[in-house]
Amino acid sequence: MLQLLESEDKKLIEKIKESGDLVGMVRTIAERNIESDHEEDGEDGEAEVVGLAKRCAEVLGVGTGGPGGGKGLVEG
Repeated sequence: MLQLLESEDKKLIEKIKESGDLVGMVRTIAERNIESDHEEDGEDGEAEVVGLAKRCAEVLGVGTGGPGGGKGLVEG
């Protein structure tokens, strides 16, 4: 999903933004707290998935309540 967002295809990004389900799922994943005792490249890759979701949230401009949240690359 991040690769699609970073393609800067405005029509595609608008369609993704219009999907409340997608945006909600991205936000939910991005807001997960990863335990500090988990390795970033651990067996399940959860930290990587959360990091990718945070980046997607940034691009979409939906924010996650953290620093810089809500600042997207595409204005809409």
